[in-house]
Amino acid sequence: MFFDYVKNKKVSVHYESGFAFDIVYPEKDVLQWIPTSDKSLAPSGREHYEVEEVSDKIFYVNWVEETGVVVSQILNFNSNKVLAFMTWNDEKGRGGRASIFHKGTFEIR
Repeated sequence: MFFDYVKNKKVSVHYESGFAFDIVYPEKDVLQWIPTSDKSLAPSGREHYEVEEVSDKIFYVNWVEETGVVVSQILNFNSNKVLAFMTWNDEKGRGGRASIFHKGTFEIR
């Protein structure tokens, strides 16, 4: 069901934190993301993702990037709102990890 919403489309995500990305889904279970702001933890990536519909048109999408960044994202296609939690290796962080919580909006193009 999720793939039906994103297949052959670009999802432009804009977080209040200033992070922004274009995400395309070239095939089921694969996404490609490209930062569209100067804030990013890596230049871009092609990742395998997992998704679960948690409510009508609300999807929980997760992936692990090659760099070790973990992204958990909730996309609400009813309101075009997005929530995300990102975590990555950081010796100074709790448990050796740093993290950030994002909220924002997205557009389908």
